[in-house]
Amino acid sequence: MKQWSIFVFVSLAIALVGCKTEPSLKLSAAESAIQTTEIHMLNSHDGWAWSGGLAGQQRLLRTDDGGTTWLDVTPRGFPHEEEGACFRDARTAWVSFFNRSNITAGLVRTTDGGKSWSLLNQTNTPILTEASSLHFFTSSYGVADTSDGGLGSSYDTFFETHDAGKSWSRIPFTPRHPESMDYPNTFHLSNIDQDRIAFYPPASVIITYGDAGDETPKGFARLSVTTDLGKDWRDLELPLPAQYRDFLCVPLEPVFADRKDIVLAAHVFESTSNSFSNGALIFYTSRDGGTTWNAKPGMIDLKQPLYGSGFEVVSPKCFFVANGSNICVTHDGAQSWKIITPNILFGEHFKRDIVHMDFLNENHGWLVISDRNEFHRDGYFILYRTANGGKTWTKLPVRISTGIAPK
Repeated sequence: MKQWSIFVFVSLAIALVGCKTEPSLKLSAAESAIQTTEIHMLNSHDGWAWSGGLAGQQRLLRTDDGGTTWLDVTPRGFPHEEEGACFRDARTAWVSFFNRSNITAGLVRTTDGGKSWSLLNQTNTPILTEASSLHFFTSSYGVADTSDGGLGSSYDTFFETHDAGKSWSRIPFTPRHPESMDYPNTFHLSNIDQDRIAFYPPASVIITYGDAGDETPKGFARLSVTTDLGKDWRDLELPLPAQYRDFLCVPLEPVFADRKDIVLAAHVFESTSNSFSNGALIFYTSRDGGTTWNAKPGMIDLKQPLYGSGFEVVSPKCFFVANGSNICVTHDGAQSWKIITPNILFGEHFKRDIVHMDFLNENHGWLVISDRNEFHRDGYFILYRTANGGKTWTKLPVRISTGIAPK
């Protein structure tokens, strides 16, 4: 699942500083180069993570003890990309690579937890690049979304494989607004409006449209839905709550919990002469694959501008949202929200941002926080773990194991 981050007053921030402290952790130059920047946990023990570094130079790590220790399983010899990776289980993972010097791209796979990697394909017509995402729904069937952006536009094309990534074919969509044959089966979205797209196989696509381009409130969360590869499209307008009808609306990317259950969060905010106010996050859910939608009464007043990694859908009923210095959680599908004040500091007033949040269930979760108070040329990233739904967090310094790979 794709994940989204949302980040009171200075007096409250000062009060929080008085009751929570975060000791500084000094690392050597070698240790600073090994920082967890993105984590993908499969259960409470097994998971994969990326370290920081330049594109193609990140380390790929694997754990079997919940993140206490890690094994370096980086596929050596390939300029690998974080974005084009998929981790299916403790033994199986795919990592894309993209060589800018000779414009070749491809995919490598491991089936033994990173002990060895095999080259699946290599091509001069890249499918998976730094703007791509990859997801395997089974051990053999996967979907790649490759995006080519520029001049305020994004061109998204979806590919699929039925042989574990050895060969790929373009999914034959009919876009909502077909353009010239120069872009067959490709969706043209507006980055200025902040349009979003989500696909769930075999044939469902949802496109959301934002108001950020013309800064004119529409009074709706707007989207288009197809369940037959674009042969038929339905344009929907989901009314905003009355108090937000004159606000701008930017829906986030829809989250498919499964084929039928979908969660749509929408950021509503007022436009000012200098910037966008924080506004609120409102929610809609669908139980029938996007045909009908229900507005949820639970809304969140945002304490910080909306960023990109603090919204996590665990199930059709359970979502987490990072908001200011707190974490909000719902267990009833956004009917109501509980506010959790954790034992660690993050949020705009503390210069500590959540860059990645990964919850497995209502109890077990991991956070990667960027601490801009620490001196490091690429930032300083800290990994935390919770076992009680975000109330208390334990810092996990990155320890690289020198033993054999976990089973």
